[in-house]
Amino acid sequence: MAHQSQQTHRQRRLAGFGLALLILGFAAFPHVSTAQMPPPTYTPTVTPSDTAPPLYLPMIQRQAAATPTPTVTFTATPTATAIPRQWDSRLDQRFTELIEADTQPQQGYWRLVRAQWYDEAEAGGRHHILVDVLDSEGVRLVDIPVRIHWSGGETVLRTQAKPGEEYAADFAMFSIAPSYGAYPLTGSPTDAVWGMGLGSIELPFHTIHTSYGLVWQWTGDGGGATPTATSTPTPTPTSTPTNTPTSTPMVTFTASPAPETTETVTPTATSTPTATATPSQPARTWDPRLDQRGVELTEAQVAAGQGYWRLVRGVWYNEAESGGRHHIFVDLLDADGNRITGQPLRVYWNGGEATIQTQAKPGEEYAADFGMASVGPSYGAIPADGAPADSLWGMGLGSIEQPDFAIQTSYGFVWQWTVQP
Repeated sequence: MAHQSQQTHRQRRLAGFGLALLILGFAAFPHVSTAQMPPPTYTPTVTPSDTAPPLYLPMIQRQAAATPTPTVTFTATPTATAIPRQWDSRLDQRFTELIEADTQPQQGYWRLVRAQWYDEAEAGGRHHILVDVLDSEGVRLVDIPVRIHWSGGETVLRTQAKPGEEYAADFAMFSIAPSYGAYPLTGSPTDAVWGMGLGSIELPFHTIHTSYGLVWQWTGDGGGATPTATSTPTPTPTSTPTNTPTSTPMVTFTASPAPETTETVTPTATSTPTATATPSQPARTWDPRLDQRGVELTEAQVAAGQGYWRLVRGVWYNEAESGGRHHIFVDLLDADGNRITGQPLRVYWNGGEATIQTQAKPGEEYAADFGMASVGPSYGAIPADGAPADSLWGMGLGSIEQPDFAIQTSYGFVWQWTVQP
């Protein structure tokens, strides 16, 4: 028994020793364990650490996405971009009203950027609503329609190039305020003005010659192309009338007598004194209704061979023919019958006067106009370049049947440069 237990004990010791050797073997040869141990498990841990940079990139992308948010500037914040408005405080004393356009955000519209009232001294005899229409860059647009309306009537002006002039179109008033309204008539939203008319701050119910100046500018992003499109016809051509400077006509004037003398040869047979004079001068067309309206023509007193402005046409337009206009329309032609631009013409009345200048106005019957505000006989007209000229007196509002009423009628006069035979 004792022997058996000793043997068992020895076996146990040997087994323990073997186990110890086995453990020591693992410790002594770490490469064995390293080769079989989880290097694979370590490599996976390295791989995730490599994927860490992608986790950082989204953060950058988020920052980039946040940058657009400053586009909270709405680019179009119309209020920020809105062009400042100059409003003459005297307009409030004249009870002029501004009706602002009803627009959606970022919608383009005609913004009134300037409104001015001119008292009697500043108006200098004028009694007009003067207007201008600009693109978004502040450049004048031509051929833009502007509606002027009053109780029971309206008319549409069109802006013109008018280089060097403050306004692009004008309308003559004949009633005291508040009588007239104005706004651009393009179909786009627009600020409108109401309550204009003759009269002063001190004497609002008298037909004192005062004026208004209104300027609209295209504002906002929406529909911006439309106005610019209308500007395409910009009569930069209209500025080409500079090819007819005031000096050029004078040259044509001196040259004109020569051909006219040749014309005199034919008629001499009929009546030497009278007939020679008639063909050498352009014929005159005179509307007999002008006599009924009391209009007087005073002919220029000139010597033979002297150049002068001869009235070659005088017409009166009744209420229907005037179509709401109440103007003196004028034109000045050279010896060959071509329109002369930049030529001054004086319109005068009791206590005042105004000088208007002829313009190219291609396709239009007259080259300049002046709005009347008083019944006839009140106005006179004469070319004002210093040369002798036929003159007119006695024009004004009213009809043949009702001469003392402010009925809207008009006059048309044409002068031509002529050399006295």
